[in-house]
Amino acid sequence: MPTKRRSIVATALAPAAVLAGLTYSRYRRDLQTARQRIQTGSHLAYTSFGALEYADLGEGAPLLAIHGAGGGWDQGLAIARELDEGFRVVAPSRFGYLRSSLPQDASPKAQADAFAVLLNLLEIERAAVVAASAGALSAVQFALHYPERCSALLLLSPAAWTPERQRARPRLFPAVVFASSFNLWLASRLLPRRLERFIGSTAGKRLTGSERESLRRIAEGLQPLDARRQGLLNDGRNQARREPVRLEQLRTPTLIMAAADDPWETLPAARYLAGHIPGARLVATEHGGHLLLGGLERLLREAGEFLRANAPPRPHPLPPGPHPSPRG
Repeated sequence: MPTKRRSIVATALAPAAVLAGLTYSRYRRDLQTARQRIQTGSHLAYTSFGALEYADLGEGAPLLAIHGAGGGWDQGLAIARELDEGFRVVAPSRFGYLRSSLPQDASPKAQADAFAVLLNLLEIERAAVVAASAGALSAVQFALHYPERCSALLLLSPAAWTPERQRARPRLFPAVVFASSFNLWLASRLLPRRLERFIGSTAGKRLTGSERESLRRIAEGLQPLDARRQGLLNDGRNQARREPVRLEQLRTPTLIMAAADDPWETLPAARYLAGHIPGARLVATEHGGHLLLGGLERLLREAGEFLRANAPPRPHPLPPGPHPSPRG
């Protein structure tokens, strides 16, 4: 009888074992595709902050594209690509993301200093800046401490400090999903709608074909998550510090966009920024989620017009000579 029971159990488990093997094989194949995608298209600069990865693409007025949580240079390029053509896009991987180092001081201010070093190396004197989500912290620091280098500041769903904002409560689903590349991959196959909501789509809203395609690209662009995890953890630490910023001293033309139904609740931060940055303008929508997918074309058109109106009309190279790091 024991032998017969073992045979029955083995027969019952065989299909599950085959399915698990096929699932893992598909995961490895998709992960390899994701790794190959980020192996080309970027450069490395070696600075006092360690290795700094960046993409440099296009011609025209310089645009510094700063990615959000879970991103990298590839996400920065994707953000800039959605906005407009006609820019020279510089898209760095922030500290801890992909091939960029995680220095001991990985604060938003240090990250802003690293942006300035990168622009020095590329001989770019001034640039417009677009930043999404968690990238807003270092973008604001850059505009504040390097006003002569920042011609315009565009913040999309900014995850920024406000006095009223409470520390986010831990949520089980994102904590589990974003723990590893495999967890994220599995969730994208088994729970795509729920994952979409946490990435930032609008719950209950019917997306257009182009909006759904944008969402799909962003979801796929989070992989390989393991190569972005140190940056994600650093973003969490920086958010937890809750350090106030002297926004009233910022003089850069600023446009801020956020949606009321953003699951990450960035509209209060957007309102606070707009209320304290002199001359800043806020575009708030009822729907759109974290990715501003509600009326996306209109928002992109307005953002593009803002950048064109305030970006340097042509590249401004730095004069010949040494360009020291802000850190010395």
